[in-house]
Amino acid sequence: MWKNYLFSSIRGLINHKFYTLCNLLGLVGGYSAFLFLIQYVAFEKSYENFIPNRDNIVRVTLDKYRGNELIVSGAESYVGMGPVFLEELPEVVAYTRTFNASTRRNSVISSEENASAALALKVKNYYYADSAFLNFFGHELTQGDPTTALALPGQVVISRSLAKMFFGDDDPMGKTLRLRNEKLNDDLHVVTGVFRDLPSNTHLRFDMLLSYKTLASRRKQENYFSSWHSRRSYTYLALAPGVDRAALAEKLPEILSQHKDIPEGKKEAIHLQPLSEIHLNPKDSDEPGKQGDGEIVRFMGIVALVIILLAWANYINLSTSRVLARSVEVGVRKVLGAMRPQLIAQFMVDCLVINFVSILISLLVLILMWNKLNALAELTIPIDNLLQGWFGLSLLGILILSVLLSGLYPSLLLSSFHPIRALTGKIGATPLKWQKQFPVVFQFFISFALITSTIFFHRQLEFMKTQDLGLNIDQTLVIELPGVLPSTDMEVLENTFESYRNQIVEHPAVYNVCSSLTIPGHTKAYRTSVRAQHMAEGSNVTLRFNSADFNFIPTFGMEIIAGRNFSPLFPNDPDSAIVVTESAAAKLGFENPEEIVGEIVELPVFKEKYEVVGVIGDYKQESFKTEMEPMVITCTSWGSNFYAVKMQSDQYQNVISHIETIWTQSFPGNPLEYFFLDDYFNRQYQNEQRFARLFGTFALLAVIVGCIGLIGLSSYSVHLRTKEIGIRKALGSSVSKVFFMITRDFVKLVLIAIIFSVPITYFLIRQWLNDFAYQAPLSLWTFLVAACLILLVAFLSVTYQVLNAALVNPIKSLRYE
Repeated sequence: MWKNYLFSSIRGLINHKFYTLCNLLGLVGGYSAFLFLIQYVAFEKSYENFIPNRDNIVRVTLDKYRGNELIVSGAESYVGMGPVFLEELPEVVAYTRTFNASTRRNSVISSEENASAALALKVKNYYYADSAFLNFFGHELTQGDPTTALALPGQVVISRSLAKMFFGDDDPMGKTLRLRNEKLNDDLHVVTGVFRDLPSNTHLRFDMLLSYKTLASRRKQENYFSSWHSRRSYTYLALAPGVDRAALAEKLPEILSQHKDIPEGKKEAIHLQPLSEIHLNPKDSDEPGKQGDGEIVRFMGIVALVIILLAWANYINLSTSRVLARSVEVGVRKVLGAMRPQLIAQFMVDCLVINFVSILISLLVLILMWNKLNALAELTIPIDNLLQGWFGLSLLGILILSVLLSGLYPSLLLSSFHPIRALTGKIGATPLKWQKQFPVVFQFFISFALITSTIFFHRQLEFMKTQDLGLNIDQTLVIELPGVLPSTDMEVLENTFESYRNQIVEHPAVYNVCSSLTIPGHTKAYRTSVRAQHMAEGSNVTLRFNSADFNFIPTFGMEIIAGRNFSPLFPNDPDSAIVVTESAAAKLGFENPEEIVGEIVELPVFKEKYEVVGVIGDYKQESFKTEMEPMVITCTSWGSNFYAVKMQSDQYQNVISHIETIWTQSFPGNPLEYFFLDDYFNRQYQNEQRFARLFGTFALLAVIVGCIGLIGLSSYSVHLRTKEIGIRKALGSSVSKVFFMITRDFVKLVLIAIIFSVPITYFLIRQWLNDFAYQAPLSLWTFLVAACLILLVAFLSVTYQVLNAALVNPIKSLRYE
C-alpha cells in the first residue's frame, strides 16, 4: 500500500511540473537559508565548547564607578585576585591568569637559530600565562608536557603555525625565541611545547604563551603577581560543581574592601562571568579580540524561523490552490472505496516526498555554497559541522515538522470533499477563499518587515559611518611604534624619532606626520581623573585621555575653539600644557571655552598640574554606537604608540615605499606594520556590517520564496477563472480591464499585509535602535519605499500569468471549458 502511495506521489509530481518546480524552489530556498542560519547560530553559541568543565569556569571582570557614573566596564582584572580568591573562597577549586603584555601591540618576537634566515615578527596574540593555564583549559600539546611546559622562567609554548613560520620543518622543541619591546625588555625563551592551532570558536585566541614566572625578573614584581592596582590580567576561576554563583557573588565586595583601598566617591564591583557567555556578552573594554553580539545572533535565529515558516506557508498556499485541480481525483478515489484516512495518507506521502527531495537538494546547495556563505558571515564554520549528530537530528525534525505543519491541513482539506460534488467539479472556490488568502498575507507581512528592516539597517550603518567625527581621518596612514628600540639613551631615542618624522615629511606627497598614545578607532580606553582648581576635593571628573605631539591637532584638522595648540615655541608644553575638548571644559565647570584657557587642572594619577592652553571641538574617539566622550590631551614630544601620516591618496604606494626605506634605516630589526585609519575606524562597525549583509541576503531570499508562491498561486487562480475570462472578453472587456480585475485581488492582499506589518516593524526597529547612542531618523519614507518595492515585486510576480490568460482568444477559453 505504501509503495503505491509513493509511486503515485512521484507520478503526480512529474506530471505537474510547474507546480512541482514552484514548490521545490520555495522549499529549497527556505531550507537552505534555515539550515545555514541554524549552523551560524549554533557556531556562535558553541564558543569554548571544546574546553572540559567549561560550565564551572568563570572569568573575573571589574566595573569602576565615580559616584554613580560607570567609567570602566572591563574584562581585565587585578593580577592579585586569583591567588586571594583561591585562598579565601572555598567554592573556588582552581584559578589561572594571564598577564596581558601584548596590548600595546609592539613586541617583536624573533628566531635567531639560523642567522642567515633570521625572522622577526610582531606577534600580537600572546600572553604570559601561569603553569596551570594549559591544564586548566584542557589545551593538549602535540609536543611537550602541559604540566611542566610553563613551570620555569624563560619557557614558551607556541602554535603549530608559529612553529612553521619560525622553524620551518625543523623540530621546534628546545629552540630559542627572543622577545623585545619598547620597554627595553630583551628576553630569551626556550620552546617547551607545541599546540594545535586553536579553533576559531574561542574568545581567548593566542599563538604563543610565555611562562608567567619570567615576569619575576621585572622591576616592581608586585605589579605582576600580587597587585590590586594593576588591571592587566584575565583571571579565570574553576568553581566546585553545584556552587550557588549568586551566593558566591555576595562575598566578593567584602574581599574587595579587604584588599583594595577605594577612595571616597569611587566604587568598584567584581563580577563572575560564565565562560560560555563571554563571546556573545562581551565587556565594554579590554576584550582580547573581536567578540560576537548576542542580540544579532538571537535576531538571526528569528530570521531562520521566519524563513522556514514562509517556505511552509508557500507550500500550503500552493497545495490548497490545487484543490480544484485534484477534486476529480478525490471523487474517483472515494467512489472506488477509498476511506478518508487513506486519502490523508496519500496526500501526506506527497508532502513527505517533495520535502525530502527539497532537504536533499538544500544540503547539496549548502555544501556547494559553504565557502561563500562563510565569507558572507565572516566566519570560519567548519564544514564538518554538517556531520554532527545534532544537525542530523535537526534535519529529521524539520522533515517531520514540515510534513505535519505544511502537509496536514491540505490533506484534511482535500480528503473532506463530497465525492459527487468533487466529480462534477462543483466544490467551488468560495470555501477556499480565506485558506488561500491567509498564507499570501502572512508571506508578504513577513516580506515587508524584512525589506523595511534591511533598508533601515543599511541606513543606520551609513548614518553612523558618514557622521562628522570632529576630525579628518581620510588619507591617513598609521604606523605602529617599533618594538626594538635602537638605543637605551632617551636623548638618542628622541633624536631618532624626530629624525624619522622629519624624513617622512620630506616626501612631496606627505602633508604632515604626528604621534599619539591613541588614535580614533582605538577602543582600548585610557581615562583619567581631572580636577580644576575651583572644584572641591573629591569632586573630580573622569575624562578620556590622550597624549600627542605638536602636530596631532593640525594633522587631523581639528578646530581650535579657544586658546592655542601645543607648540615647540613653548619649550615647557611637554611638561605642563594640556588641551581639552569643548565638552570636557563644560564638564569641568566652564560653559564658555574661553574661560578655561590659562586655568590650572590637576591629574592626580600623574601627580602633576597642567595649564590649559587650548580648547578644541569635540571629536569621536570611538564609533557612533557610543556617546561622545570629553577628552583631555597632554603634550609629548616623541614616542607614543602610533604615527599618523597624512598624504595624497593617489601616491600611497610611493609614500609607503619611502617610509619602508626610512624605517629600515632608523629601526633595524623591526617589521613595519601599518594600516589606513578610515578602514581601521570602520572596523568598529564590523558586527553591524555583517548583520546587515546577512539579514539583507536572507531577507531577499525570503521575498523570492514569497514571489514563487505568488507565481504558483496566480497560475492556478487564472486556471480556475479561464471560463470567466473568456465570457468577459466575449462580452467586450478589454485586456487591460481583465488584467486589472485579476491583479487587484493580489494587490489587495499585499496591501492588507503591509498595513498589519507597519506597526510591528516600527516597534522592532525602535527596539534595535536602543543599542545606538546616535540614531538615524526613522522616517515615513522608509516604509513607503519598502511598500512600493513589495507591491512592485508582487505585481511583477503575477503579471506574466495574468497577461497570458487575458490575451488568449475567448473562443479558446470557452472551448477549454
